[in-house]
Amino acid sequence: MPSTNPPTAVVPAAGPAQQESLFELLAERAQAVSSRHLALSLGAGFVAMLGAVLDLSTLSATLAALGGCQAAFGVWGLAERRLQLDAHRTDAAVNERAWRWARNVALSLGVASGVLLANLLAFGFVGRWIS
Repeated sequence: MPSTNPPTAVVPAAGPAQQESLFELLAERAQAVSSRHLALSLGAGFVAMLGAVLDLSTLSATLAALGGCQAAFGVWGLAERRLQLDAHRTDAAVNERAWRWARNVALSLGVASGVLLANLLAFGFVGRWIS
């Protein structure tokens, strides 16, 4: 007697799950939050960097690196959002160039701040471990 059940499709085994990169994670976060939140991130990062410059204590470099990361996140998110809004306009060529420049500068600031922060933390832990 033939089976009345329909044939089942063979589903290939899923490979290892693709992990998101840090850039993709930050891009999703920047797109998920409001423009007000991005502006507050920019302002808070700028205030942290300014406080680090005026303080010049032992933790000022770490505070400046954290502030740089925060400010870069805000600028990059605002620039990316503005570029997506202007993508459908034809008269925004000059404006688009300025926003792309701001986004690239923010990306550079964020990477430099992140590298500085990672080095400061690593040197801080290694210095305590060696001594």
